[in-house]
Amino acid sequence: MRAITDFVGALFLPEALKEELAGDYILRQHQLYVQLPTWLAPVFGPAVSAAHLDQLSISCYFYFRFLLAIDKVLDAGPVADSAAPALSALRLLTYCDLYERSIRALASLFPPTDPYWAGLDACKKQYADSNLREKAFSAARGPFTRESFEALAIDKSAVSHMVVFALSSLAQTPAPVAPLIDCLNHLHVALQCMDDVEDFRTDWEQGQYTYAHAQVEAYLHRESIDVQALDAARVHPYLYTSGTATALYELGKEHFSRAVAIARPLGLEELCALLEHQSMRCSFYCDDIAAKLSKAQARVTPSPATVA
Repeated sequence: MRAITDFVGALFLPEALKEELAGDYILRQHQLYVQLPTWLAPVFGPAVSAAHLDQLSISCYFYFRFLLAIDKVLDAGPVADSAAPALSALRLLTYCDLYERSIRALASLFPPTDPYWAGLDACKKQYADSNLREKAFSAARGPFTRESFEALAIDKSAVSHMVVFALSSLAQTPAPVAPLIDCLNHLHVALQCMDDVEDFRTDWEQGQYTYAHAQVEAYLHRESIDVQALDAARVHPYLYTSGTATALYELGKEHFSRAVAIARPLGLEELCALLEHQSMRCSFYCDDIAAKLSKAQARVTPSPATVA
């Protein structure tokens, strides 16, 4: 984390933009992207030097931040940020510059013929294909099964595999690659479950068709409620009353547990701490939803004395 802070501190950027890239709160929010190389490195032993790990951490973090910025552009559609166009232009140029710096740094770690690049290309293709598939889902609004949801979540996060391929190349051993990728896949399905709930209203307003939306729409159809007559604010409560939010948090817990089952035997205790913390958050949200629904039900259910 210190390597990223120092790197951004040396850039000639406005302080507000530096804070957006590497402020304490932001780095905590993106802890997974910041720490993933360090968390996975113990599996590969002492072959990966501290200097290479710092360089890899900086490159991967800003590569991920660039993709997150691109995702926001793709999700928002052709809506101009007219409030501060100069700042928006600066932000866009900054993210492009950081992406370029990331690639240059990775090129210094891995020669052109290194197997890492083939792995990265496969990750990028998987990521690009998932974005096109997600847009097709949004346009067609067809059936959205749990299996298709999980496959899409895995493909959308495929670029995270670049960290595994990078550490494997630096350590010159392919041994732990497959289980680590499985672990990351379960982690990202679980995170997508949480994101689907947390971003439900924003996604609805932006026309993004998610698994959560499909489940809520199916519930409304069963209840003979016209979804077309509801705006995002009126649809949002059905995320909870339909049981969709709780089901997604339970699915998230399942995938976090599967990730822990892979990470713990590999000795990745720091990664396990994150996984278990997120699983506890899912449990808390499930309990909170149940308590609020119970209170709401009590308010609308007549007491025995009233009925008598």
